[in-house]
Amino acid sequence: MTRLQRLRSIATHLVFWGWNSIFLLIVFAGILPAVGADLFQGLVAGAVPYSIALSLSGLLAVPVVCTLLALFRFRTNSRQLGRFFYGVEAPLFFLCIVRLFLLRELPTGALFVVITVLLAIAVFLVSLWREGQELKGEHPVRSWFTLSGQTAVFWVGAYSSLVLLFYVVPVAVWLAIGAVSLDWLVGLKDAIIHGGVWAFLSLILFGFSATLFLGMPVAMCWMYVRQSGSYLRQFGRRFGPATAVGGFIGASVAGTIACLLLQQQPAARALELLSSPPQTDIERQEILAESSTIRAGLRHAYLSSYRYLSTTAENNHIFAIYHLYMGLQEEVSAELQKVYNRLMAPFLYDGSREDIEGAERLYAEFFDTSIQKGERQAIRTALQSTFNREEAQAGLINIDRQLVLLKQQDISIEEHDDWADVELHERYQNQTFQDEEIFYSFSLPESAVLTGVWLGNSDRLEDRFKFRVSPRGAAQQVYNQEVRRQVDPALLEQVGPRQYRLRAFPIPAKQIGADAEQPELQLWMTYRVLQAEQGWPLPTLLEHRNIYWSNQTERTRQGTISSTVDGWLEDYIPATHLYEPKAHEVNLLDQYKLIATPFRLSSPNEQALSNLRMAVLLDRSYSMGAHKTEAAQAIAWLTSQFSDANTDTNNEADLYLFDREDAGMIDDLADFDATTIVNYGTSQLQDMLASFQHMRSGKDYDAVLVITDAGSYELARDPDLATQADPNQADSTLTGPNPTNAPLYIWHLGGELPAAYDDDTLDTILTSRGGVATDIRGVLSFLEFQAGVSSEDDSVVLFPRVDDYSWLLTPAHSETAEIVNTPDGVIQSPDSRTDIVESSDDGFAAIAARQLILGLSRTEGTSELVQLDRLHEIAKTYEVVSPYSSMIVLVNERQEQELDAAEAASDRFDREVESGEETLQQPHDPLAVSGVPEPEEWMLLGLVAIALSIVGWRRWREEAPI
Repeated sequence: MTRLQRLRSIATHLVFWGWNSIFLLIVFAGILPAVGADLFQGLVAGAVPYSIALSLSGLLAVPVVCTLLALFRFRTNSRQLGRFFYGVEAPLFFLCIVRLFLLRELPTGALFVVITVLLAIAVFLVSLWREGQELKGEHPVRSWFTLSGQTAVFWVGAYSSLVLLFYVVPVAVWLAIGAVSLDWLVGLKDAIIHGGVWAFLSLILFGFSATLFLGMPVAMCWMYVRQSGSYLRQFGRRFGPATAVGGFIGASVAGTIACLLLQQQPAARALELLSSPPQTDIERQEILAESSTIRAGLRHAYLSSYRYLSTTAENNHIFAIYHLYMGLQEEVSAELQKVYNRLMAPFLYDGSREDIEGAERLYAEFFDTSIQKGERQAIRTALQSTFNREEAQAGLINIDRQLVLLKQQDISIEEHDDWADVELHERYQNQTFQDEEIFYSFSLPESAVLTGVWLGNSDRLEDRFKFRVSPRGAAQQVYNQEVRRQVDPALLEQVGPRQYRLRAFPIPAKQIGADAEQPELQLWMTYRVLQAEQGWPLPTLLEHRNIYWSNQTERTRQGTISSTVDGWLEDYIPATHLYEPKAHEVNLLDQYKLIATPFRLSSPNEQALSNLRMAVLLDRSYSMGAHKTEAAQAIAWLTSQFSDANTDTNNEADLYLFDREDAGMIDDLADFDATTIVNYGTSQLQDMLASFQHMRSGKDYDAVLVITDAGSYELARDPDLATQADPNQADSTLTGPNPTNAPLYIWHLGGELPAAYDDDTLDTILTSRGGVATDIRGVLSFLEFQAGVSSEDDSVVLFPRVDDYSWLLTPAHSETAEIVNTPDGVIQSPDSRTDIVESSDDGFAAIAARQLILGLSRTEGTSELVQLDRLHEIAKTYEVVSPYSSMIVLVNERQEQELDAAEAASDRFDREVESGEETLQQPHDPLAVSGVPEPEEWMLLGLVAIALSIVGWRRWREEAPI
């Protein structure tokens, strides 16, 4: 061995063993003793996303494994040791760093590149391990596979060297200038003084790594190209030179084609398809045929910042480095940037950041739902690829997500003849390492009334935090701001004729450690309900977020353990005794007397519909495509009842269509072919009703029927924005006690109620004496009773029918009430009945109070603040939830003071639409820069990198926590 060879061998050993020794010393003697236990527990418990955990584990494992392999195989051969370091360990370590700090969720093109790089490293390692072995004994199939792998080695060596070369040149200049400058010595002194020996060792590691980085492009290119060339020669000796060259070219072409095909980004095609609204149904059908392409493209654009390092247009750091700092001409620097962009194309988004907002808007307009709801699984996967923290509130991406376990659920019922008090008690256990919110959307019978909600940290009822009845807007405002402050509240509100929304925060974060006490939150909710034939109705779940249940959930019913429940709750709990419905008379506030009279609703009788003039509003949005057959059947049934050809009933119906070239009114349903409906885009109830007001041209109707599906409440606009989409509809704002001038009935196809309505639509339904239904029977019952009933004195029939009861309002001190006629019989006046139950002082008053609130909203309106305050006072007096009053649970005096202020504001009843959309933190763009640091600053940046890493690690631990 010559002297030069001996010196090279010594240098190789010093580089390999020196770098690994320092790294392992810092990690295993400095970092892991301090945070290793917590880190391991966090990895096991799932506090760290699996992709991040894999990269972090790889970052720590690569030097350990490579050191062991070197000791076992390469310690006596310095040439192999150097190739092993630069060809295997350094690329793997660098790849782990890039994945941990730069790469997120990889698109297919970038994933192909990363897999190819890993394959090349593996092939290089195998070749290094088998060095010196001849090819002639190898199976031909294996040889061809190896040739493909060696082709990948060649191109990975060339590709990696070219990419690294863009950075090596300026880094070399910066290090040289920075080393000459003395300004960095101040930072070095401070780092050593405050960081001690670990800062000094880290500085050596940083300098060592930076120096080694300078040699990576040349070393990788030389070793990888030489290795693949050596195998190609062996392959040629066995199979012939032409075969070897042909195989190499074939593998290269195949890999290039695969890379180019996988780089295709669907966003551009989707945005192009939706760039201009279609004008005809033929154009709509052509676009609908591309639905899968549009969905993939809009999802791709919306998640582009999570999948790509930067955009092609905004990636300017190479230009900035070479032009602003290195001083190269602008044209040369621009060309270098273009070359770099071509090399990094799999990692760059071929669009702009504005596409994110555009994709969100176009997705809602085309698919009739929020992108966070429609693509929640893809969005959750993208979020898990970064350290991005979600918002505290349970948003659309948390629908059906299993974050909080329903640990215990108890139901107790106190029966009072034909009505009962029902209490739902639940205990929650968070399965994550950050506080979470739970969200329920559910429905109850129209006659039911919510009477309370409480929060607690134990079973002690005296320690519970009680609710407060507050105007709906004030309650929502305070709840949301307290969740943002990470403080305990709960909110129970009515968001539809039968729909309610319950939210509670926080479910305390999970604690790590077998001995750690797991904090829990408990919730109680009570309501009063009339008995049904099946028993006592339980809430029907419409939507839930974060919360889930399993075989670990302990359920009891009336103190008895139940194991037969499938889902959140069963439909009914059997009553101890079946009671005949009774008439109830209730005096409220010494001002109102409400009389609830039971009757059995007759079977639907189509001939009962006569002399009705009805407007039918048909939803033709994209989501209605799933109910196309039902829509056609609904139109067919209406045609049989309201067609001009049907002279027996003397009914009339006008069909209103919106937002198409055929928009307008069809005055005979028989002229409309429902089978030709093209379901496209989005249609909100707000817009349909506003358009109807504009198109009706003063025509009067006995009823307005909207045929739609469950819809997308989250896309609704707040009331003050309801007509901004079309300035011509400014005179059709949904305000006043009854903007439709007729009962508004909504027929939801698909058998599902929406989770909520915006307040404009809800108020319109309530004040118009309307309702909602999910089947023909429900629509029939509305139409049969839409004319209401009449009386001969000053009594007012609030509701002809609510859950088989008729509600009559009379003056509080009236002695008699005249006979009231209903469509299916006669209701006797209260003074002639012998089964009246005086309910002035018992719990039935809460049921009556809710009906009074709803009735007064119809008879007196809700357009004025004084009217809403009057309805709210009734809800406060009888402690019930209504469409205008919510229940909020607060836990401290500051919250109470803020609620007082919110209740005094003029917008106390203005509730915002809960879109459920989370504001996702967009990842930082590391390739877009506005300037370049001075040379000496790079040395300082290197010194503080360690401190920043430690600070970031500690901060992350606090947020996780682990």
